[in-house]
Amino acid sequence: MPPQVASSALDFVDAIEHNTSKEDVIRLFTKELRLRGFDSFGSAEIPSAARPFAPCLYVSTMPEGWVERYVEMEYVQSDPMARLATMTSTPFRWTEATNAISLDPNEETVMNEICEFGVNEGLVVPIHAHRGYCGAVTFAGGTTDLDPRQLNELYMMSMFAHNRLRALHIADVANDSEPQVQLTPRECECLHWAANGKSDWAISQILKISEHTVHEHVERAKKKYNVSTRVQAIVLAILQGQVRP
Repeated sequence: MPPQVASSALDFVDAIEHNTSKEDVIRLFTKELRLRGFDSFGSAEIPSAARPFAPCLYVSTMPEGWVERYVEMEYVQSDPMARLATMTSTPFRWTEATNAISLDPNEETVMNEICEFGVNEGLVVPIHAHRGYCGAVTFAGGTTDLDPRQLNELYMMSMFAHNRLRALHIADVANDSEPQVQLTPRECECLHWAANGKSDWAISQILKISEHTVHEHVERAKKKYNVSTRVQAIVLAILQGQVRP
């Protein structure tokens, strides 16, 4: 890799590592991508049954009309690029993916409609992390003919940019949520295991307390957060850092 390119990538990582502005991260990332022949990008978490409580990141500089349609129609549920990103950790081009997998009618609709907005080719960098987390960074509007070194550089920048945007997104959601409340250690434990899909009975066996007591701890946490469901209580507890999923 040419030294000046490697330096640019590392400078980018340094610039966003402690940046507290989502807009600045997007601006800096866009600048680096344009130097590499791309006009726009999207960075998103891919929802899954394994992560029902995670606030989803979705950032995009692609054509505004396409972004509005993608969100309105919930196309993430039928986006073949999102589906393939959950199945591999290797970057791939849209044309390679559509030639390698069979698309159902809904997936064909997504790919046909994005072409209507002038985006005909793209590159996807899957992002995988602990506890089943999966996201993707998609690049469009430019060349996807990159050599292995250029691709590795783009992969590194994508991971850092996505993770920084995700951290800032979670912080924004937490700041917009209910005021901080103080849970007891037992309430935190019960919500932790509930967040991992355990029933009241299963939690009672883990914590060596009665099922009724587990239920009471969860109910008290709901009352403190002033919410009607345990899912809402779990989300707020996670966002405010009182419970780790």
